[in-house]
Amino acid sequence: TSRYSMADWISFSPREITIPAGSRTKVNYTLKVPPNASGGYYGVLFFEGGERKRDDRTGVNIITRIGSLFFMELADKDKTSHVKNIRLNKNRIEGVLENNGNIVIFPRGIYYIMDEEGLVVERGEMEKIYLPPDNEADFAISLPDTLDPGRYDFVLTFDLKEGYNVVKEVAFSKRGHATLEMLEVKD
Repeated sequence: TSRYSMADWISFSPREITIPAGSRTKVNYTLKVPPNASGGYYGVLFFEGGERKRDDRTGVNIITRIGSLFFMELADKDKTSHVKNIRLNKNRIEGVLENNGNIVIFPRGIYYIMDEEGLVVERGEMEKIYLPPDNEADFAISLPDTLDPGRYDFVLTFDLKEGYNVVKEVAFSKRGHATLEMLEVKD
């Protein structure tokens, strides 16, 4: 139902099949791409089991469904993305990743923290994000409690594949055992 749907472009045959247990069958599909298509388009072709008799004891009717996903990205795909609203909240660096491009992105977020001497004192990876075009996702990364007082650089990279990356650097300091202060944010 989204503007990135290719549901109306797909035709397939046969329309109905019976697959005996332990066997396979072939389903043919065709995509008819409109000439003005641009960016990425997505869809799913569902295969459903035949209707089963409802269990009168439980009132439940179970239907088996398997889906085949379609991801199509045209040559003019755009993975433009930005990190915004970077902030330090207690012991976490928080922000928003926005997808300004025209395809779904699956960024791999990795980060590291360097001390004043340029030594890496912490590194990690964020949870995976699924981000459709024109959408954004909040993220938060907890800083280790074991950091000694001093100045640090936090470098966050979202790897969008195929040479596309979004990088944000945050300089912060730690005073005492718990006081963190954000000093500067750089791209």
